[in-house]
Amino acid sequence: MGLDWERLSLSGYFEALEAHNEAHQDPNAPAKEPVDHERLGRFMAAHRMN
Repeated sequence: MGLDWERLSLSGYFEALEAHNEAHQDPNAPAKEPVDHERLGRFMAAHRMN
């Protein structure tokens, strides 16, 4: 992506990554389903290694 990693903040990286992904998105790709955060949280809690 041609970024200066030594000067880039984390939020700047995420912005650049989002822009890169949007620019290279396949218009014919099927739409992704939204993430079910509650279900993901239960999965993460159940598989936590403590």
